[in-house]
Amino acid sequence: MVGLRLNQRGRTQDVNNVCKKIEDLLHGLKCRVGVEGFFCLVCNTTDFHMPLRWYFSSQELNKYLRGAIKKGWDPANIGALAEAFAVASCDFMSFLRTSKSKADWLKGEIRDKINTMLVEITRNSKAVMNYVNYERDIVLKYGITLQGWTHEKWANPSDLSTSPPPLRTLLAALESGTCKFEQLTSEELKKRTEEYDQKVAAGEAVARKKRKDTGGKHAGMRRKHRAEAEDADADMEDDDDDEVNEEEVLSACTGEKRPSDDANTSEQRPSDDANTGEQRPSNDMNTGEKRPSDDANAGSSKRRPSKRRHKTSSHTPKSAETIPSDVDD
Repeated sequence: MVGLRLNQRGRTQDVNNVCKKIEDLLHGLKCRVGVEGFFCLVCNTTDFHMPLRWYFSSQELNKYLRGAIKKGWDPANIGALAEAFAVASCDFMSFLRTSKSKADWLKGEIRDKINTMLVEITRNSKAVMNYVNYERDIVLKYGITLQGWTHEKWANPSDLSTSPPPLRTLLAALESGTCKFEQLTSEELKKRTEEYDQKVAAGEAVARKKRKDTGGKHAGMRRKHRAEAEDADADMEDDDDDEVNEEEVLSACTGEKRPSDDANTSEQRPSDDANTGEQRPSNDMNTGEKRPSDDANAGSSKRRPSKRRHKTSSHTPKSAETIPSDVDD
């Protein structure tokens, strides 16, 4: 309902009731659907004084914003700025003090508005307005023209005067639609093309500059030839690899693989000798030819003969005593 509350108390009650309904709606939506959100209410007039009204569906969201925003998330400060802007009738110009700052802001708005309109009519996101070569790069290229320019000078907005009133008028014309781009018909485009060609022939219009490599090979051709040369080198390397593989196959078929066989046999022979060297002593034990191994063992272990000598020495007295007894008998 649209109405007017005449006293402070009535306004405050109305704000409280509406905020309570909004909070209940958001809470129910959170439970049913699964959403999070927040809102802020500020007054836009000096006749009504109201504290800032912030609401977060989850206080964790407020904590996250405090740490995530680099410059700091301060709801009180943000609400104060929003209230000041609302009390100023949401007019950014009222915050600018000097004429130059106001003119710079208006020029930026005009430039952004014209670029947005150009992208919309050409359906080209990379289209950029060109004021110096407007006839060639905008009119003849896209077949459009800008109608309703209100400023006395046709130029880039940054080159216009710093007087705010003409800039305000131009910005208002762009926002209202009286200054806009229009599509040219085929006849109009043909006429504009002929006029432009006549100006270029008479020297009144600047023609497009020629390339530095006009008449010669362009950079694209040089890149193409360079890529072809690299591909040719790669093909030659592949051919060399194929030839090497063919030689290996031929050598394998003709039996000329002796170097690799010799290398394998030379590497295997020590292992065979080592195996036979370890097995020969066992064969010699069966045949009774175990002298080299016995000598090796005797030379490596010197304690065994000493044990045998002690044993023989311990038995010799017994044999010496028994022999005379047999002789006497």
